[in-house]
Amino acid sequence: MAEDFLLKEYELCFQQLRFYDEREESILKYTFGLVSAVATALFAVYKYLQESSTPFPFEAFAALSSLLFLITLLLFLAAVSNRYYFVKAARQVNAIRKHFLEKSDWEDPFGFGTAKNRMWKDPDWKFLNYQSLHTYIIGGVAVISSLFAGAAMFAIEARPKCRWIAATIGFVDALLGEAALGIWQLSKEDVLKYKIPKPTRAPQATPH
Repeated sequence: MAEDFLLKEYELCFQQLRFYDEREESILKYTFGLVSAVATALFAVYKYLQESSTPFPFEAFAALSSLLFLITLLLFLAAVSNRYYFVKAARQVNAIRKHFLEKSDWEDPFGFGTAKNRMWKDPDWKFLNYQSLHTYIIGGVAVISSLFAGAAMFAIEARPKCRWIAATIGFVDALLGEAALGIWQLSKEDVLKYKIPKPTRAPQATPH
């Protein structure tokens, strides 16, 4: 009964694993699609204004950039959250695989065993993995989101000579903030798991 439950759990977690992996890629595609559409529209508006000698509407550009920053920020948070649930499912899959491969009474007529296993069986897979494609996707969404923050600061700054400085500051601040938030969200569980235990007092000797 217990093994049947674990096998069903393994199957369902594997389905979740594929779902979250595909969802991470979908978030990236949606973000790039949004950026492409906005960039094309802005270029068309800029060309029209240039040909008609109309002043550039910085107020509208600032409002649009701020709105897009909030949208892409939500996409960034969705990508981080998706990575968290992906690793949760992956840890469960690995733990169940490890359980069956290392069971002493496991029926293994083909002699496969742990030595020949080529799939992961680490139940402590890291949420924050700098070699994972998910990390690069999250980083890409963060960069795109920060670009919109910089664009908003560029349009808000009233002094023309300071606009690029304001844009750079806005971009760097947003990128550092999102990086810190993402790293904390993905590493806090591993950090808290390995907290140093509080020292215990040695038992006092009783007088004779």
